[in-house]
Amino acid sequence: MALLLRSCILNQRKLFMKEIITFKRTSMYYTCGNVKKFIPCLQVRHVSDKHSERNTSEREMIYNGTLTNKVRNIKMISLLSSVVSVISQPIIYMKILEEDNAISVGTLFALLNILTICSPLLIHLLTKRYVIEMYHYPNEKKYTAKLYSFLCKKREITFTPNDVIEPKTQITGSFTTCFAGGKPLLFDENCFIDPKHYKIIMNYNKPIDFEVEQLRITAINQPQDKRITMGNKNEEQK
Repeated sequence: MALLLRSCILNQRKLFMKEIITFKRTSMYYTCGNVKKFIPCLQVRHVSDKHSERNTSEREMIYNGTLTNKVRNIKMISLLSSVVSVISQPIIYMKILEEDNAISVGTLFALLNILTICSPLLIHLLTKRYVIEMYHYPNEKKYTAKLYSFLCKKREITFTPNDVIEPKTQITGSFTTCFAGGKPLLFDENCFIDPKHYKIIMNYNKPIDFEVEQLRITAINQPQDKRITMGNKNEEQK
């Protein structure tokens, strides 16, 4: 008797589990007196457009400066020499106090301070406008130029071709190819990977408007004026 009850319980449990499993895996749809079963999709494929957006917004490298390594090395050497001179100043100052000829040592100390301060600043003034890399964003139609900061860190300038102005005088044009948003930039046409971007940035692809001055042709206008004056005189005489 116990075995029969146990077998009945197990059979009912199997049926119950089977109903749950079938309920999970199938769905029923009743229409027009007909019952239809549908097997749902258990595996869902996720579709994302992030990859396509990333590709469209990716930047394109169009320029690589040939003097990038030299500019970086010069700036690093000037900064390191300035740091070394600043660290060695207490030692030099103690030597000044020990020496009898304080004037000559003091002059040397002053020159060392001037070189310590001026050399990094002068090198930065000459190299701060040099473009080391340039990128193009096709969708946004803008450009990004990378330059070195005073501490030899990369900084970016974003601009469009409409922001570019050529230098008008020789003073402003020295060490300057163009002004992008009022900031001077120095780059070489031969370093562009695609030369067409140089023409686009410098606005050489746009039509040139020639302003023709109005010429006054006095030789032609003079006889007409004389005829008018002669006609007025004849009318007055009449």
